[in-house]
Amino acid sequence: FVISGYLMAKSIQTSPSLSTFYAKRVSRIWPLFVLASIFIYAFSLVVPPPRVLDGPSRFNAGSIGIYDLFGTIFFLKDLGFDWVDGAFWSILVELKFYFWIGLFAAVLGKGYETIFIRVATLVCVAYLLVLIAGEFALAAGVAKRVRTVMNGVLIAKYLPFFALGIALFRRQFDADVMILLFGSCLLAVLAVADNQIFEMQAALRFTTVLIVMLMLDRAMTGGKLLLWVGRYSYGIYLFHQMIGLALISRFTAVMPLDAAIVMATAIVVAIAWGASVLVEWRYRSRLEGALLSIMRIARLDRVTVNGYGLLQRSRKARET
Repeated sequence: FVISGYLMAKSIQTSPSLSTFYAKRVSRIWPLFVLASIFIYAFSLVVPPPRVLDGPSRFNAGSIGIYDLFGTIFFLKDLGFDWVDGAFWSILVELKFYFWIGLFAAVLGKGYETIFIRVATLVCVAYLLVLIAGEFALAAGVAKRVRTVMNGVLIAKYLPFFALGIALFRRQFDADVMILLFGSCLLAVLAVADNQIFEMQAALRFTTVLIVMLMLDRAMTGGKLLLWVGRYSYGIYLFHQMIGLALISRFTAVMPLDAAIVMATAIVVAIAWGASVLVEWRYRSRLEGALLSIMRIARLDRVTVNGYGLLQRSRKARET
């Protein structure tokens, strides 16, 4: 989310209008997402992923129907549909962030970053206060409902991380960013503390191996491997969970676990690469053009995001 905040602030800077920004973002996500959703749904019918019905490691416990596939394709989780793959939850968070950052840039114009950071800080503090209120029995029910609304509308649990990315893009470290950084760290600590299956030693081992691999890639290829993974990272993200775990559960019947993980990872990366080549890059520009035409009807193409905002133009008009 921090990386996304940085990249979206950069995208805003190069987008001439609100319609361009929104069209680029949706066309980047949706074509491959639709293919992945249908593929995973069909794959799961043939090769069911493992199920864990109870306990903190509960996974894939419910049944997914064709209506959930429809709800997944159109991001209708908030209306009660289930994801065909639970890993998709973060895409909806991303889409909500795109909406908010585009709105801030359109209304406030240049300098929207500072206001966005301050608003994210206020949302973070308010969310922490709601968490504290939830510790009291009398306020627990109300606090839970408020938390649900804040996360559903304002993505309160994640907004500070997006704002940190915007702050990195702005390259100005000030008191606002310090407060935001502290609040984000606290939210991260609370999330880890609330996760009953988080294993610190395993996380440290993984992070150490990752750092070593990145250093080797930098020294041996100049970072080309990382750039390749980055190019296809969205596809890898979409296909990795359900398909990867289903393959691992099958492969462990005939090979050791580590070998099964390597084999499943290779297959997932191959699927992600093929899907990206067939769909992501082929239909992205077509969908972007169609979305721009639709948004032109609502005149969003006249709303700038990297110049004067709607409030600034309105104020100048009144002065004139």
